[in-house]
Amino acid sequence: MNIALFTDNFFPELGGIQDSIALQAKTLGARGHSVVIVAPAASHADFTHANLPHDEIDLGPNVHIIRVPSFHVMSPTHQSRIAYPSLSTWKYLKPYSLDIIHVHTFFSIGFAARRAARKLGLPLVGTNHWAITEFSHYWIGPAQPFVRSTIAYVNWFYSRCSLVSGPSESTTIEMIKRGFRKPTRVISNPIDIHTFVPVSDDARARYRAEFDMTGPALVYAGRFAVEKYIDVIVRALPMVLTQHPSTKLYLAGHGEDRARLTEIATQLHIEKHLVFTGTLSHEKLARLYTAADLFTMASTSETQGMVLLQAFASGLPAVAARWRSLKEYTTPENGLLAAPYDSEDFAQKINELLGNTARLSALRISAPGTVTRFAPENIAAEWEKIYETEIEAISTPTIAATHTTTNT
Repeated sequence: MNIALFTDNFFPELGGIQDSIALQAKTLGARGHSVVIVAPAASHADFTHANLPHDEIDLGPNVHIIRVPSFHVMSPTHQSRIAYPSLSTWKYLKPYSLDIIHVHTFFSIGFAARRAARKLGLPLVGTNHWAITEFSHYWIGPAQPFVRSTIAYVNWFYSRCSLVSGPSESTTIEMIKRGFRKPTRVISNPIDIHTFVPVSDDARARYRAEFDMTGPALVYAGRFAVEKYIDVIVRALPMVLTQHPSTKLYLAGHGEDRARLTEIATQLHIEKHLVFTGTLSHEKLARLYTAADLFTMASTSETQGMVLLQAFASGLPAVAARWRSLKEYTTPENGLLAAPYDSEDFAQKINELLGNTARLSALRISAPGTVTRFAPENIAAEWEKIYETEIEAISTPTIAATHTTTNT
């Protein structure tokens, strides 16, 4: 098949959406499909923020990337870009003889996907990666009008698609509750279980030395942004230190919230227990995961939380917020849930696991098994079936008429 993936968020910008689309494209390309990614052009500064060489990502010979002229917009990572609106983007796709378009975001590139599908007469499927209602703090004005209008907009945007997926039940349920009536599916983002893998005790000891871990190590990875509520973990750390005084919190990533987190740590006199690693490659992040003792995530804006699932794949248990997708994917086999926004409860759960070596060891063994079904090959096979069905449906109207809403 010849497949186009449209996204407003892509490499080198830091984020789970970006990682999932790159891995989906790479896997589909390796399985013999031709994949075109349409994404905003990036600047040299975008690569610098991510600590990356100024080179295009290589996803294999069957994956082609079309960069659309764009401009910078403010965001926590200082990397976000919006493509200039264009009515002619679809023309660049003609040489690829596309069979289907898959749209992942609902900004200007998303509109280009809708127009391309219409102009080229192609089926259009979508994925909603955003818990958009959790971003009202960026809006100047009352939150409720923002929530109502953004949900209405997201539903309207994806109404052009014949099928829309979400990486968690909470994502699709929210759309349906707000009036979305097109077929929906819960389909996980692919998790790179080939890079994020458990290691031997000897390898773990080497990685602990690499990161200078001499006591219990907690990890958070991702962008440093207000909606991630990393401060909840930082404020929990003094309570953790009362029982485990040599604990350190490793923060991997970048973003504008770093200064506030540093200030909080200074006020709490725990700055020596905070380690900012910078933004790490997947290979180095995997080593950090296998070296550490617990992953921590207090975010309320996750539609899945890919870094969380990467941690599980590495054999790293977690303490995560009991909120949205995190409560769907954090189970007794891979970690514990804590009350959202509650530093005291996070500290209690962290201490509970750090103080029980046998249980922590058992979780390290069982955690990888909770995410193996999300291997890139499994997710690619699921999308292949969907793409084939949608391609056939657009040429056979009677099949389209029997298309029903499913949630799996």
